[in-house]
This record gives sequence, C-alpha cells and structure tokens, in this order.
Amino acid sequence: MKFHVAWARVLTENQILKGAALVLSLLSAILSLSLARASIKKPVIIERGCFSRHVTPVDDKHSSKEIEEFLNEALRMRFDSSAIDYEALLSKKETKYREKEQEDLKKKGFSQRVLINQIRTEQNLYDIELDKVISSGKVRTAVPLKVQIEISSTERTPSNPYGLLLVRVKERV
Repeated sequence: MKFHVAWARVLTENQILKGAALVLSLLSAILSLSLARASIKKPVIIERGCFSRHVTPVDDKHSSKEIEEFLNEALRMRFDSSAIDYEALLSKKETKYREKEQEDLKKKGFSQRVLINQIRTEQNLYDIELDKVISSGKVRTAVPLKVQIEISSTERTPSNPYGLLLVRVKERV
C-alpha cells in the first residue's frame, strides 16, 4: 500500500470518528436537558387497589376549603355521639372533654349530633354557629350554640389527611 492511500484512509476514519463524537455529544446534551426537565416536574402518584386512579400530591399549606372541611369533620367528631376514631382530629384535652360529655349524655339516655350553620374566620380563630340536636328516643331538641375554635397544624396521616388538629373549643355568648 502506498503512503498517500494509507494517509487518506486515516484522514477519512478521523472525519467519521469526529462526526460520531459530535453526534453523540449532541445526543448526550439533549438527553441531559430532558432528564433535568423531567426531574423538576411533580411526580405522578398512582394509588393501587381494586382500581387504579391518579392521585394529586397535597401541599403543606392548608386552603380555606380544606380548613372548612376539616372543621365540619372535627366538630362532628367532637360532638356527635356516634363518632368513631375521633382521637386523630382532636387534641388530648378535647378528647377528654368529649369522652366526659358523652359519658354524661349516655348516663341520662341521650345522644347528640351537630349541624353546622356558619363558619367565620378571625385571624387564627374560627367562630362557628351550630345547632346541637339532642335526642332521647324519638324526641329531639335543637339547641343553638356559638363556639370559637382554635386549630393547629400537625403531620398528615391516613387517619388525619387534613394535617390539622382541633386544639380548643370555647363556647361563646
């Protein structure tokens, strides 16, 4: 083989290798950018069970609608005689008040439920107008009640998906 033919082949191979290196570098840069963009997005969470559904992750901040739903649920847990698993939404102090109140009602043969009429917000406190429906057999009496509620944030758990805790219920005049 002649020297100039061998040198031409080496130059051709170098050109092919340079082109391949350029293509691979561009491909690597594109894939790196797409990977970075995909890692910034929020994850897709799919709940598995009898059927699968897309679940959206929840922020740590509590929306006003979420607080209102929590207050409806927590007040039912605090006052309703038929409430189960109320410890997750109530503070220990409110749990003790609830158990004492329910014990007194049970001794007298009464049961009660709560109907929430209006919720107003004042800074970190919530003024709530509700009706306590006290029943003994088929006889029922509705008693209007105004309370002031104080809540605090806690960790979200399966038993407390709101991440809120009912700290204090104070009757208002």
